[in-house]
Amino acid sequence: ITAQIAARSADFRKLTEDPTPQEVAQRLQGRILIEILRVAQFQPAPEKLVGDPLYTAVALFPDGRMDMVDLGAAQPIDDLIDAYLQTQQVIDNREQSDTLAEKLGEIILAPIAKMAGTAKEWNLSPDGSIRLLPLNALRLKGKYVAETHKIWPLGRSEEHTSELQSRQYLVC
Repeated sequence: ITAQIAARSADFRKLTEDPTPQEVAQRLQGRILIEILRVAQFQPAPEKLVGDPLYTAVALFPDGRMDMVDLGAAQPIDDLIDAYLQTQQVIDNREQSDTLAEKLGEIILAPIAKMAGTAKEWNLSPDGSIRLLPLNALRLKGKYVAETHKIWPLGRSEEHTSELQSRQYLVC
């Protein structure tokens, strides 16, 4: 029925069409739109077409340009995230927490910062376990990211609820 209405109404068609990357870029107000994706690695081998998952970041810049950077294998990153979240549950554990925040910042945010160049404001949509991280609390070059960048996390709250409830150490 949506297709029938769209065929008759240009206004409805315009409201229901997905925006082009250029249209989105025009509305970024100087920020970069970054999506971190947890994807399966393609391996062109008959016995195994899909490899281990990895994280990659795709960016849309205000000028309409797009770029991408590989963040690495997902499992080691997920393991560090689990360790970091565990340290957040313990009082007087700041040194270990800061060490893990620095490692995560170097693995996840440093490649994105290099790709972003001088742009310091990001709309960031994380995937996988990365969406559980307080990204502004990670560290880059000895500073909290919130001191040098403005990261605006994007996502739906219902995506986070089931993941948080499945983590034993986060259940209240």
